[in-house]
Order: sequence, then structure tokens, then C-alpha cells
Amino acid sequence: MISVQVNGQALAADYSRITTMPDLVEFIKANIDPDSIIVDLAISNKPLSEIDWRVPLSVQGDSIMQVSTASKEEYLKHRLSISIEYVDKITEEFRIARENFQNGRVIDGNGSISKAVTDLEAFLSWYNTVILMLPEARQASVKNGYSEKIKDITSTCDQLLQQQLYQSWWAIGETLEQRMEPTLGELKTYCQEISQGQLV
Repeated sequence: MISVQVNGQALAADYSRITTMPDLVEFIKANIDPDSIIVDLAISNKPLSEIDWRVPLSVQGDSIMQVSTASKEEYLKHRLSISIEYVDKITEEFRIARENFQNGRVIDGNGSISKAVTDLEAFLSWYNTVILMLPEARQASVKNGYSEKIKDITSTCDQLLQQQLYQSWWAIGETLEQRMEPTLGELKTYCQEISQGQLV
């Protein structure tokens, strides 16, 4: 039978009748400090895999599930700070795409821009969920400003799509350099200001 440790301490609750990982995680959530949040899950020091979520708990045998928690404030602070690194990484992906198009490497350019757009979409969705964790007093103003940034980015993505449809490879390089990269620079500044609590 699987046993549960929360921050190194055995979970003092009876979970012997729980048979699936999702149900166990929900049970753990209900039995930890309500002001804390789960930040990491592992079984015998290995991160949970997709298969771990689907198979019966009995498959795990006599293993230990390690649960790490942090306060919501700590979790949010960490997520806001790493957002800046994510924007930097995505900006670099768009820069590589631009250089590919500007140097006539169209196939490489299309591959790199596809990856950059996919990563950007994932980031924007993820960051929106982070904003929803902000205190209500900050949430509305931050969300409004963030929506404006997304409008600029969406408009640029629409322009890039049109240029791809018309195979305007040189124009894509120009749009990336003159619109996307500066817009992402503004997004990074915005994320930094939110992380530092400068936007109320």
C-alpha cells in the first residue's frame, strides 16, 4: 500500500480506501493547511508520470508518495518571478525564427516560428491562471493591463499568419523584428512590474 508524506511527515489521515491517484491528491488537498498549496508530487523520489495518474494505486505497491507544499503567497511569488525567464526564452525563439527568415532559411523559419507561437500560447494561458491567484484587490487592474498586452500580441500573430499564407518570408522577418520582439519586451517589463508588486 502506498503511504503519504507531506513535507517529510506522515499524513495523519485514513486514505486506505482510496484507489486512484486523482482521488488521493484531492484527499490530500482537503487534509493539509488550507492556506498552503501543493507544489510538488513524487513517488519514491521520482516525479509523477502520466501513467501514475491513470493506473490504480495498488500498482504502486509499498511506495512512498512525497508531497511538498508551500504557502500560496510563496507559490505565487515564485511563479511570478519565473515568468520573466519564460518570456526571455520565448523571445529568443522568435529571434531565431526571425534570423532564419531574414537569411532565407524558410523551412527552418517555419519550424522555429511554429514552436515559438505554441510556447507563447502555452505561456499566456499559464500566466492567466497565475494572475487569478493574486489577491482580488490587485487582480482586476493586473488582468486589465495583461489583456491589453495580449491584444497587441494577438494582433501581431494574426499579421504573421497572413504573411505566412502569402509566403511573404521577408515580411515575416520584419514583423518579428519590428513588432513581436518589442511587444515581448513590453510584456517582460510588465511581468517584472507585477512580480515586484509595482502594479496595483
